[in-house]
Amino acid sequence: MGAGDFVRRCAQIQRMPPVNPDAARSWFLREWLAEKGLKQAAVTAALGWDRAKVSRVCNGQQGYYQADVEALARLLGIEPFELLMPPARARSMRRIAETARLIAAESGAPFDHDR
Repeated sequence: MGAGDFVRRCAQIQRMPPVNPDAARSWFLREWLAEKGLKQAAVTAALGWDRAKVSRVCNGQQGYYQADVEALARLLGIEPFELLMPPARARSMRRIAETARLIAAESGAPFDHDR
């Protein structure tokens, strides 16, 4: 990819609509930050985002992009889809998956919960 192609692709990405313009009602970012003991300042420092963006994303005033979701999930040490549920529910789902994995291992059955 040449420099011109890169610039055109970046312009296309910037024009893409956010994944979800109703962010405040559809994800649990603030709960996850509280769960991990992180403040917005930590997000700003870790991801290199400006304070205004972090505030808008955390308060649902800005839709989010896939790259933003993936970056936040990495920072929080969770899977991106877990941002769509309260932390307690995600922990429960992980326990269920781990129990299923153990049962499958004991019985010799293959287990792949990612399918």
